Amino acid sequence: MDMELLEALSQNASTRRYREGHVILAENEVTADEMFIILAGRVGVYKCYAQPNEIKLTELNAGEFFGEMSLFLHKERAATVVCQSDLVILLAINRINAYEIFENHPKLTYSIIRTLCQRLDESNRQRAGNPSAEPPPDDSPRETAPRSEFFIIDPKTDLFPKEHKSYDLAIPLASDALIHKKKHKCPLCMFSFSAYAMRGIHANNIVKRGRDFRISHEGIDTIHYEVVSCPGCYYSALEGHFKEPIASRFYVNADKIKEYKTKVNLCFNESRDINNIFAGYYLALKCAPLFYSKNETIAANLWLRLMWLYRDCEDKALERMAGEKAYSLYLTVFENTNMKPDAAQQTCVLIGELSLRVNDIPTAKSYFTRAKTYRQGNPALIEMAEEGLRTIRNTSRY
Repeated sequence: MDMELLEALSQNASTRRYREGHVILAENEVTADEMFIILAGRVGVYKCYAQPNEIKLTELNAGEFFGEMSLFLHKERAATVVCQSDLVILLAINRINAYEIFENHPKLTYSIIRTLCQRLDESNRQRAGNPSAEPPPDDSPRETAPRSEFFIIDPKTDLFPKEHKSYDLAIPLASDALIHKKKHKCPLCMFSFSAYAMRGIHANNIVKRGRDFRISHEGIDTIHYEVVSCPGCYYSALEGHFKEPIASRFYVNADKIKEYKTKVNLCFNESRDINNIFAGYYLALKCAPLFYSKNETIAANLWLRLMWLYRDCEDKALERMAGEKAYSLYLTVFENTNMKPDAAQQTCVLIGELSLRVNDIPTAKSYFTRAKTYRQGNPALIEMAEEGLRTIRNTSRY
């Protein structure tokens, strides 16, 4: 690929920049939506990267490309690609911008087709010379999780609060009995992809249920799997809402979400990385007002889960911030929504608990009392409300 073409691409298309050692693609990950052209720098291509049987397949330099199988054939990544120079600049081509790029740069199209033919010819000659060669690996999922990488490309991104930082909370991979690959089709960009999701979890698996309605299960934390993010456009939502956006709003607001693809690099595989999980929740928060008409409840549920995540990371300041956001939104929803009695009673308990956590004691007493005195109320919720009132009475600072 000639330098004149590379210069034109770098000026007229969005690019991504990565530092040395960053894993751009992970073998077997389910991104299946982008190929990359190297505008500057050098990358290494590996099988079994960072494992005892690691094999370096090749190095690619400026003008070369990788990831085309995923773009054109919807296949999982066949190898791991790692930055091997101080700075690597890539042009990302996905199903949204492919037609425009190929149409505007016919020399690029010709160069890609020529290289693909050369690779196919080389593969055929190798197999002809070695008929017993192993067939290409299939698309079956690997038994162990590939490395999960998270990288903020633009440190000035407004996706996270200013006080948010990178966290190193280790998250064990759940067993196959608890998670599985679930197929999705993005209702906005129509991209088909797979994402790891929870299987139906039996009530006997519940270990603990808190007054803030966080449920602990044996062997899995459900909040690590609740948000679904589309690799194609970064549209994100809690799984229960993923198929319900107002699709007509996509054409107006899509660019407001897709721009985060140039600012934050996410990993879409089965390995749970706490920073990827945070990014998914914050992307869902960005999407809620853009694609849903009544989004306060959605945002309240997201902030509640972010409060739990910050608690797990022992970040008390941001735990309180997320709790205050959830508290304010649940109050708004409760005061402006005609809820069924069971939902209203549950919301009263939750508002009471959140107001307790942000030290709004009068509101906590009021809502715990309302939850306790609901006619034909749920006994479990009445007990939670009574427990909240006992906490207020028995804690000296209240």
